Amino acid sequence: MSTPPPPSPAPKRQYLYGLDVLRAVAALFIVYRHFMDWTATRDLALDFRDAVNDTVASLRLLPNLGMVGLSSLFLISGLVISYVTEKETPGQFLVRRAFRLLPAFWVAVVISWLLVLIEVFPGGNPAMTADANALIGSLTLANHFLTEQNVVLPVAWTLTLQFAFYLFTAAMIRPGRDRPWLGPLIAGLIIGIALALTMETPTATLNHLRTMATFLPVLFIGQCISLVRSGRLRPSAGIAVGAGHYLLFIWGGLNHETIPYGDPVERTVLLMTLLTVLLLGANGGLARSRAVREVAKRTYSIFLIHMPVGFPILEFVSPHAGAGMAVVAAILVSGVCAELLYRLVELPVHDWYRRRERDRHARRRDAAPAGS
Repeated sequence: MSTPPPPSPAPKRQYLYGLDVLRAVAALFIVYRHFMDWTATRDLALDFRDAVNDTVASLRLLPNLGMVGLSSLFLISGLVISYVTEKETPGQFLVRRAFRLLPAFWVAVVISWLLVLIEVFPGGNPAMTADANALIGSLTLANHFLTEQNVVLPVAWTLTLQFAFYLFTAAMIRPGRDRPWLGPLIAGLIIGIALALTMETPTATLNHLRTMATFLPVLFIGQCISLVRSGRLRPSAGIAVGAGHYLLFIWGGLNHETIPYGDPVERTVLLMTLLTVLLLGANGGLARSRAVREVAKRTYSIFLIHMPVGFPILEFVSPHAGAGMAVVAAILVSGVCAELLYRLVELPVHDWYRRRERDRHARRRDAAPAGS
C-alpha cells in the first residue's frame, strides 16, 4: 500500500462547514430515535412517527431511523480525530480528549444517578438500584464490562468505543505520520481477531467486547475519509482500507445473532458513509448558518443529557397531553439542560485547559532565550 509523495507545503486547512452539518444531523437523529423508541415501546399513538416509519420501511431501514444518528456520530469521531492528530503529540492528544469529554460525562452520570435514585429515570436497567457501585462503575465505565451492568447513563456505552479508538490513535500518531494507512490497517487486523474470538458471548464482558469490535470499524471508516480528504492517503488506498473495515462490520453481523441488529444496520452505515462524504464539502448558507453551528457545538452535551432529562418529561407529560406534546416538551427541556451542561461544564473546562496550555507554552518560549 502506498501513499502520495511528500507534497509541497499545503495551504492552511479551511474550516469544514459540512462537519457542523454532520454533527447537527447526528445529534438530532439520536434524540429523535430515543424519544420515538420510548413512545413506540409504550404503544403511544404518534402520526408523525408512523409516517416516518412507513417511509423508512420502504427503504428497508430500521424503524425510528435507528442507527442513523449513531453511525453518523461514529463516523464523525473517526473523521475529526484524524485531523487533530496531524499536529498533536500522543500525550497532548489524550489529555485534550480527556478534558474535552470527561467533565461533562461525569456531570451527566451524576445527574442520571440522582434521577435513578428518586425513581424518575430507569437508567440502563429498570431493575437497577442507585448505589455506590452504580455510580462509581458508571463514572469509570467499568460497569459496561461487568456481569451486573448497573449503568445509569445508557448512551455511555459508545464512549467505551471512542476511548478505545483514542488510545489506539494516540499509539499510532508517530508511526502513522509517514504511513497514515498503518493505523487503520493494524486496527483492522486486531478487530478481525477480536470478532473471531467472540462469536459466542456467554458473559456480559464478552458481549460488550463483541459490541466494541463490531462498531469500531465505523470509526476507522471515518478516519479513512479524513485521511483521503486531507491528502495524506490516496483515494484508492482510502477506499480499499475503508471497504475492508466495512466488510468487518458486515462480518460482525453475519457471525453473531444480535450484534449489530441485522441487514438494515449495514445499509444504514453504508448510506451514512456516502452522505458523510457528500456533506463534508457543504459550504452553502445552511451549512454556514448560526443555528447549525450552535447545535453542532452542543452535540456532545445533547447526546449525554437528552435521555436522563427527556424520559422523565415523556413519562410525566404523555398521560396528560398526549405523546406529541410530550415529545415537544422533552425536546425543549433537553435543549435547555444541554445548553446548561455546555455553558457551565463542557465549554468552561475546555477553555480553562486551553488557556493553561497557552500560558505554559508562553512561559517556555519566554524562558528559552534565558536558558540558551
